[in-house]
Amino acid sequence: MAKVKGKTCFGKINDVIELYYYSEHNGILFLCDWVIMNSRGLRKGKRGFTLLNFSHKIYKGGVLKDDPYIFISQAQQDF
Repeated sequence: MAKVKGKTCFGKINDVIELYYYSEHNGILFLCDWVIMNSRGLRKGKRGFTLLNFSHKIYKGGVLKDDPYIFISQAQQDF
């Protein structure tokens, strides 16, 4: 789960990328699959768990706004 531009998004992490810059600066990015936030991609199960359908992803890869990366500071763990 992540907060991106004020919206809560759900997804799964596919890769962790660590960026090294000159001197002591570095950053960590997560490459994720994000789910469309509607009844087809995200719903609540009978017991209240959040269920994700990864056949309805937000990221299509053809548009610049479809960015599958987030910074580690934007992520929250959710079970």
